[in-house]
Amino acid sequence: MQTAQFKNYSSEPFTGYWNGKGKTFQPGQAVYMPDWLARHFALGLANRELIKLGKERATSPKFPDQ
Repeated sequence: MQTAQFKNYSSEPFTGYWNGKGKTFQPGQAVYMPDWLARHFALGLANRELIKLGKERATSPKFPDQ
């Protein structure tokens, strides 16, 4: 199994969800985990930050019919 580091680069806590369970990362916290899970949390964090900047309008699914 390959691992990767997930880091909450933002200035506020981030809670990512996997399998219905939340995991909260404090600002600046870095954790090694399976690479696929790190990518999943990174996508969620990036999406949250893009929404805050107004560059994204919704989370997945992006359209109600999806």
